[in-house]
Amino acid sequence: MENEFKDSIKINMDEYKTAVKNALIKSNDRYIDLESQEAKEYMCYLMGAIYFEYQRLYPDLSIYIPFRFKSMESYMKNFNKEAANPSLHTEDEIFEKTTADTIGATIVLDHINSSRKPNNHYSSDKIQELFDIKDENKKIINEIQKELDTDLIDEKTYYKYEKRILGRLIDATYPEFTSERPIPYQTELENINKIYSDKLKSGNFALSIEPEEKVNLEKLLNDLRSRLSDKLEYEILLETLPKVFDSLLIKNALKADAKFEKDVKKNNGFAAIYYTIETPFGKIEIQAQPKKRYYEAKKGSAFHSGIKGKEVDIDYFFELVDKNDAKPLEFYLDKLNASSVDKLVSDVELPNKEEERKQCIENMDTITKRNYRYTQIIEELASHIKLKDTLEFDGKIYPVDTHLLSLAECVSPDMYVCSSGHTSFSTASISHKNLVNEFSEV
Repeated sequence: MENEFKDSIKINMDEYKTAVKNALIKSNDRYIDLESQEAKEYMCYLMGAIYFEYQRLYPDLSIYIPFRFKSMESYMKNFNKEAANPSLHTEDEIFEKTTADTIGATIVLDHINSSRKPNNHYSSDKIQELFDIKDENKKIINEIQKELDTDLIDEKTYYKYEKRILGRLIDATYPEFTSERPIPYQTELENINKIYSDKLKSGNFALSIEPEEKVNLEKLLNDLRSRLSDKLEYEILLETLPKVFDSLLIKNALKADAKFEKDVKKNNGFAAIYYTIETPFGKIEIQAQPKKRYYEAKKGSAFHSGIKGKEVDIDYFFELVDKNDAKPLEFYLDKLNASSVDKLVSDVELPNKEEERKQCIENMDTITKRNYRYTQIIEELASHIKLKDTLEFDGKIYPVDTHLLSLAECVSPDMYVCSSGHTSFSTASISHKNLVNEFSEV
């Protein structure tokens, strides 16, 4: 019985090889079509149309739309990964999966013009409630900031403010984001409640707060500022996207048919609303994000450049400064590759004069001072390696700069952004990002 079950799920490898081969041919043809000037012009028109419809239907919203055509290297990586997927059996399945996000765009809700009344545009009670919560949070931030600026806060008031801000932060954050912060707000609030309760019993409150406590309140306030519109913008996108995609300009003139796919919220803070749009050039994947979630995915807690298959290996560009170094090249590369960029304190941030620099370092809060020491360690490790002058491939010698440029062209997608033309009219401009920006995005 066991053998019968195993035999029943075996794939005919000869047939599968044929399916992969046919899917590869079709995928290659599709990639060539999508790289054509016609496809790129169509995408510019489509993104411009989405922008115009948002301006027409929701003039209180400011949006911009980054979009890209996948690089050949990324496209082939995707094909190899999906072709090895045991759940895909036919050439159509492989083709559909490998070409799904060849062209992609993100609709980013940048900000909401608060001078306009929201009731004119949105039907959802939840959106109106979130507008009210945003206004309340702004008042609380201003109130606490004003008190902080006086430097007259006692320790009891400090704990009350800390608990108040943490409660607001918990309400302003989707519960799915469990790993967005090393210590979740809920855990932090529970710890503060315990400390506050113990101090209440003893009555042991200081008459003033420490500099570190003031810095902590400032950080919490800044965090709340960054989340003022986070939930609100997400709910607005959920309501507005179907109406924008249903416009005659998009459906009839451009023959684009949008279909909602999913609403994703991950524990690392990533959140996006996914649509697939059928166009004359095939399917296009579109995701929509509030500004905060977009930047969390680019540089924050949801940044995924370290995920396997997403990174670019450039270790072979380097060599030891001293060939007689006590440690091998791999030792320094492994350490540097594992370092956290967000912890580094750049020299640009410090004064040039020696005395001023020393004073600045002395006045750093505990975390910044720790990060500065960490930066010094990283700089010491980096001093042991350097870029090679040349690289050898297939017996030929190439300058490193030439190869870096070739690598950038290979791994960089064609990236554009649709945004306001910055006039008094509803104009959209499409700008093509340059190679330097594209390479850094990868």
